[in-house]
Amino acid sequence: MGLRSKGPVEEQMSDKSDSTTDSVRQFYDEYGWVVDGEGSGEDKSFRGESEAFAAYARVSTRRVLDALGEARGSVLFVGGGDMPESHMAVARTFDRIVCLDLSSVGLEAARRKLGAAADYVVGSILDADLGDGVFDVVYCAHVLYHINRDSQEAAVRRMLKACKPGGRVVLVYANPWSPVRIAGRAASAVLGPLRKAPPPGAPAKLYYYDQPLGWWRRFAGQARVRLAPWEAVAGRIATKVLRPRALASGFVGAAIALEKAAPGLAVRLWQYPLIVLEKPAA
Repeated sequence: MGLRSKGPVEEQMSDKSDSTTDSVRQFYDEYGWVVDGEGSGEDKSFRGESEAFAAYARVSTRRVLDALGEARGSVLFVGGGDMPESHMAVARTFDRIVCLDLSSVGLEAARRKLGAAADYVVGSILDADLGDGVFDVVYCAHVLYHINRDSQEAAVRRMLKACKPGGRVVLVYANPWSPVRIAGRAASAVLGPLRKAPPPGAPAKLYYYDQPLGWWRRFAGQARVRLAPWEAVAGRIATKVLRPRALASGFVGAAIALEKAAPGLAVRLWQYPLIVLEKPAA
């Protein structure tokens, strides 16, 4: 089911495709954004966090809002899916909102939250015709590492192209060499499966590949590249490993303290960095 955009950005359903794009689309159309009594497939596979970590997530959202800069005209969500509250917090600060996603099911969920306040575009950042210099901010959270590793650079350059001079591309990405992530995954493996297995017949695997932190230097010719800490570890890992509330609260407090005192160190240690690409003004 396609969604028509009410603004100058038209619906994009490109003939260009690859196996990675198709598999990600299938995962979210047939499982990730399908809702039952336990929530969506995304909720069951990737979301879920303790009360202590939920408070930390609100700090992470505040970091994103601070990274947006002063522009509040137009924002493009790349792979915004069902627009969780962290995305809605960003959306509420802009006059014009465009949601781009491979999954029409995810965009239907987004439309139930945003209604006529947004434009909805079915397509990929790799080939959707969004125009040049259109958006004040392009926001892409937990999406780029689901794009084929060989196409991730092209995807970021497409985001920069769609961004206005003086605007920003803000991404939540991952650090493959994060010691906290490695330790958390090892601990969670001992404690049992980290995620609930998809039901029989559902797409079982979601493509994932994250580039090392130094990879981001390649965009220095187009933008000022800044890396900041976003979150120490995935909420689902933290909830599984840091089960006692006091332990979880202590970890969150220590993480926030380190992020303030030594943000550069936190970027290297944490699972998720915040990437800010600031385009020069014309």
